[in-house]
Amino acid sequence: MKFGTASDAVETALRLQCLLREEVCEGELMVLRIGLHIGEVSEMEEQITGDTRAVGMAINLCARIMDLAEDGQILLTRGVFDAPAMAEYQEALSFYQGLRSQAK
Repeated sequence: MKFGTASDAVETALRLQCLLREEVCEGELMVLRIGLHIGEVSEMEEQITGDTRAVGMAINLCARIMDLAEDGQILLTRGVFDAPAMAEYQEALSFYQGLRSQAK
């Protein structure tokens, strides 16, 4: 997925984790591992299928960051962490904490 800002990506990751934390698939709870990185991405058309996919070093690094995450964890690179002002993160974190409080 592509986002306009790093804070949009963080907020979306938090919302996704919250919304899916109690979802069941094939009898098991769904757990996500999310990796976030910031960088340039290009789109390439697959010659065989005609589908468009994202390519580039940022995609590869993001996949590696996701692989390092534990179930239910969101990991971000320093570039993502440093990109937005802390106020933008506070809004996303407030939403996440509010959902956790409602669930208890």
